[in-house]
Amino acid sequence: MSDFQDNKALVRNYYEALDAAEGDEINAVIRAHTTDDYLWRGMHLFYEQHSANDVANVFWKPFRDSFTSIQRRQPAGKHAIGYVIKKTGASSGSVTLMIDDKAVGELDLTQMWPTDATNSGLRCGENQHAPISRVYKPPYKFSGNLKRVVVDVDLPVA
Repeated sequence: MSDFQDNKALVRNYYEALDAAEGDEINAVIRAHTTDDYLWRGMHLFYEQHSANDVANVFWKPFRDSFTSIQRRQPAGKHAIGYVIKKTGASSGSVTLMIDDKAVGELDLTQMWPTDATNSGLRCGENQHAPISRVYKPPYKFSGNLKRVVVDVDLPVA
């Protein structure tokens, strides 16, 4: 791997650890990824902070307390996107969104139902017959490139 790729991986690892940290773990993550002479230059109101603890206490903790739904964009390049649906009751379940085999979001499905209709099933990049919502107007098609679509159905053995 090139130095540039190594540096990108280092920054990604830092932000992954920071995203997973809570409370005083934030201080520890920043300390683990910075030096004793760390100087953080923030925008107005936060100004310069001269230690990992100051950055955690003055910026990151208040920021994370105020904005509870923070999302980070994926870096450009090739990624595997998928989801796992698990049945949790007779007509309920949960879905987990995966990016590169890492869980990035979860949602409880309080009402699921079986479908046998011939026009139902997997749609990749468009859904002309059943819009996702009234706001969605076909034919807003996915304009990226799908290299491969894999459907892995893990059904219980009858």
